[in-house]
Amino acid sequence: MFVFSLIVAGTGAFLCGGQAAFVPALINALASLWAVGISTNYRDDRQNIPNLWAGVSIVTLILGVVFIIVGAVG
Repeated sequence: MFVFSLIVAGTGAFLCGGQAAFVPALINALASLWAVGISTNYRDDRQNIPNLWAGVSIVTLILGVVFIIVGAVG
């Protein structure tokens, strides 16, 4: 889930390149990368990942889809 969120957020940032939405998309991708980094600390015990970082991953996934749409349309 975390890596998929990173791929979606990175794709959104790539597609928004050269547009006004690039900086927010890049911040979104960096937040997703940070959530992946935190989740790798809990590789052996996935049930103990803090809810905050699981939530950040979900939010960055949703925003990544929005940025993909923005990048594809614009």
